[in-house]
Amino acid sequence: MSLLRRLFLFCLLLLVSACSSLPQRQEFELVHVVDGDSLFLRALECPEEECPKTEIRLLGLDAPEYSQDPWGLEAREFLLTTLEAAEHIYIETDIEERDKYKRLLGYLFVERQGRVFLVNEMILDQGHALLFHIEPNSKYLTRLKAAEARAKTKRVNIWDRQEGLDLSPYKYRQQQKKLKGNNGDKK
Repeated sequence: MSLLRRLFLFCLLLLVSACSSLPQRQEFELVHVVDGDSLFLRALECPEEECPKTEIRLLGLDAPEYSQDPWGLEAREFLLTTLEAAEHIYIETDIEERDKYKRLLGYLFVERQGRVFLVNEMILDQGHALLFHIEPNSKYLTRLKAAEARAKTKRVNIWDRQEGLDLSPYKYRQQQKKLKGNNGDKK
């Protein structure tokens, strides 16, 4: 067997093994939107009574808390409207599948009229969240950084207020924990 042919077969084998280790997108249906970066979905592949709802934490972003008026409500409404208009909803995981709270960490995709959209990117692009990157989950980091930069440039939503978002969602949660004496931070 020639060297060129062996090299071709080696590259083909490498490509096939790499593709088989890529995470698959799983299709879900909407159960409930909590806020701009957290929601409950149910897998479509099994009957409702057998498939419990799954709590999802969207990777790459930190949306204002629901009580951070008006940004939290706007972020939640944007996510809800986006999902209600979707023909299909998919979740794709990255390197870490679950966080310490056992929530599924994922990139949310919707399909509408044959086009697929990365919802995490849409949320950032529309100024409904801040970029929030935790290693090693960085599959779409370049796209997410670009989306946040576009929102800042366009000065939309959290970037469009006279004073901007007063506190980042993280700092807001820390402040709320001090006020309540609560140690349970779920972000």
